[in-house]
Amino acid sequence: MSISILDSAADMNRVLTSDADDRVDLIRDMGAPMAGMYQFIPGGVDMAGEHRQNFGFRPDSAMGATAAQASARPRPTC
Repeated sequence: MSISILDSAADMNRVLTSDADDRVDLIRDMGAPMAGMYQFIPGGVDMAGEHRQNFGFRPDSAMGATAAQASARPRPTC
């Protein structure tokens, strides 16, 4: 068995600071390593849709304050 740890902080910061038109593709890129967890879904899963359903922000939302708050949080260490 293998365990993978994804450091998504840099990718999420890129999503939060990008133009709204670019966010959906950036979210898909960020979620790509997790797509294999959804093998049971015929045809696969749209990682941008999965993100929106589970993490609660729309890609077209205003992100200025959110990005600043995310950047100010201390990063966990393993």
